[in-house]
Amino acid sequence: MSNTAFDSVMNAHTRIALQFSGGRDSLAMLLALRPHWDRITVYYTNSGDPFPETTALVDAVRNVVPHFVEIMGRVKEVHEQMGWPSDVLQPGTGFQFAREDIGDYVPLIDRHNCCFHSIMTPMHERMKADGITLLIRGQRDEDSTKSHVANGSVIEGIQLLFPIAHWTTAEVEKCITDHGVPLPPFYAAGLTSTPDCMHCTAWLEHGAHKYIAVHHPALALEVNARLKKIRVVVEPFIRRLNEAQETLNGN
Repeated sequence: MSNTAFDSVMNAHTRIALQFSGGRDSLAMLLALRPHWDRITVYYTNSGDPFPETTALVDAVRNVVPHFVEIMGRVKEVHEQMGWPSDVLQPGTGFQFAREDIGDYVPLIDRHNCCFHSIMTPMHERMKADGITLLIRGQRDEDSTKSHVANGSVIEGIQLLFPIAHWTTAEVEKCITDHGVPLPPFYAAGLTSTPDCMHCTAWLEHGAHKYIAVHHPALALEVNARLKKIRVVVEPFIRRLNEAQETLNGN
């Protein structure tokens, strides 16, 4: 987006929010928009289970921006009411796996629904209550897990703006280092995004389990125990699927 187009959108609004997650994309976007900080309110949703590394960065941001709002997320309530998130469920599904002969029922929720109910909904509700009409996000085109919402879309009266949509990862990291700010530690460990919740049992392709195994060994034991329970519940269904395919393939 050109500076002229960006300024045109910004000038059309007076209640402007910047969604901050603690990840490198939102951090780079925040730093790049420093000349506009006086017009922007930074919104952060504390999932209820954040990493201390993210909390430290959020506190640093809170201390330097003029307008900051922290929203309490609902991850613990979502887990209690709907189950743990898992990659084995298709996005948008509400189905739960259960095995007839297992005593400890393990309800599951797909990962998108977990994030939606735990983090996105509380933030959207607060922004609506605050009268926000423009929401700036650090969404980028090359992100594999980006939202399908288009840049410029309007949802319930709130327009979405993705000013760094065409940036590469290298450009994001250069913006952060050029401002003299260290990258969030997760990326040096090989993660592709900053995890929102310490006890998350989904988004395994992002590599959070590798990070906690090294940096949070006590937490790693807790997450592994949850994954073991999920595996026990899911494996019989995977086995039946394989058996059906083998039969149909004539093997």
